[in-house]
Amino acid sequence: MSGPADKGRPAARAHAPTEKGLHLRPARRSDAELLLGWVNSPDSLAAKLETKGPIAWEAHLNWLEERLADPYTALWIAEREGRPIGQLRLQRRSEGEAAPFDVDIYLLREERGQGHARAMLEDAIARVAGKWPGAMLRALVRKENAASRALFEAAGFRREAGAGDGDGHLVFLLGPLEPCAR
Repeated sequence: MSGPADKGRPAARAHAPTEKGLHLRPARRSDAELLLGWVNSPDSLAAKLETKGPIAWEAHLNWLEERLADPYTALWIAEREGRPIGQLRLQRRSEGEAAPFDVDIYLLREERGQGHARAMLEDAIARVAGKWPGAMLRALVRKENAASRALFEAAGFRREAGAGDGDGHLVFLLGPLEPCAR
């Protein structure tokens, strides 16, 4: 019997909480203020491809309600030792099973460089592979964002040559995903 690697597809890896107690929990409406603060932070706005300025409360609340109701969006809050430290969102923006899930990840500045983003991403990959086998993930990364490029490459994403180059960003893909055997 052949395994996922034999098919040329990456196998999802389950991620247990780190030794520091990092885990993902589903976002909820009560996280609206927290998420708005993060998306409007200067470091977050600097890394965004679409958002150019601070987002208003009502627009954010409408967006969050839509994301929470969307069956093709997964939005998690990363917590370490019971404290929120970041978010990870996977969102299928177009119709059809072949459409990739776009990855959006944010981690508090003081939590970066400790492997938390990688742990968050690996956990999310395992969850998505279990829920949507065969899914593709796509990350759009600003060319100058070396940390994000390194994160996605380390997680097994491959860069699509030439894709997005003229827009000031790079495109990274992972998949199709296979559920991991437990």
